[in-house]
Amino acid sequence: MAGAALRQTLLGAWRQRGPLAWLLWPLSLLYGGMWHVRRWLYRCGLLPTQHLPVPVIVVGNVVAGGGGKTPLVIALVQYLQSMGLRPGVIARGYGRSNQDCMAVTLQATADDVGDEPLLVHRRTGAPVQVATQRAAAARALLQRYPELDLLICDDGLQHLGLHRDIEICVFDDNGVGNGFLLPAGPLREPWPRACDLLVRSGALPGGAAHQIHRQLAAHGLRAVLRIGHRPHTEIEEARELRRLADATLVRQARPEVQAEIVNMRKAARDCLRECGWEPSRLSLIGL
Repeated sequence: MAGAALRQTLLGAWRQRGPLAWLLWPLSLLYGGMWHVRRWLYRCGLLPTQHLPVPVIVVGNVVAGGGGKTPLVIALVQYLQSMGLRPGVIARGYGRSNQDCMAVTLQATADDVGDEPLLVHRRTGAPVQVATQRAAAARALLQRYPELDLLICDDGLQHLGLHRDIEICVFDDNGVGNGFLLPAGPLREPWPRACDLLVRSGALPGGAAHQIHRQLAAHGLRAVLRIGHRPHTEIEEARELRRLADATLVRQARPEVQAEIVNMRKAARDCLRECGWEPSRLSLIGL
């Protein structure tokens, strides 16, 4: 009961910059300093980063707690499967009773592998592996399924020990909360940060001063297309951009998400215009 009460108190403090948040703020400065040192060690090569033989997409967030990552992972896996690709999924498997590197099977339980990896496997049929170290999960999965075209890492934006080709950052209705780093706020790392795709899974992020809006940059579109390593003629690539804009990568049961498809189509249209496409050619593919 005491732990639950403490959690609720922290969650309340993270929504605004009140007295408790300011009281914890010095600890946030210490946390931020440790984060910068750790990132510097990876950038200098003093801490190793594992590179895999296939592309890696990381779906995660920069705040503590959930944010709609797993529904996005499921939608992304299903989308890539519809393109004829063979994705695999790696995860840490939070909440499981052991720390072993394990394959997720239909016979597994949430206690063995974690509820979210089990849900991803049951919903998509894609190979899923869990391990404390995501690089270890990736190596084990590729050893079992060498035919995989790419890997999707469920959570792990802060796991700098694994090289990634695309980063997708997810926010829910709470956005970045009060904008402070842990423990004074919900942020695991300083925000804003660079990422390829920013997805909002809720209606309106909390905190007017710290609102998060969903964006899809042109280079993010190109990056998703490059994942397949399949030859595209110019017109085929343009049609793929349009399909990607329509699919939106996230088909959640929120009406406001569907309304944002218009913005995704605009991003695809802008991307092609940057490549020199005339309006008449755009109209041929429905953009």
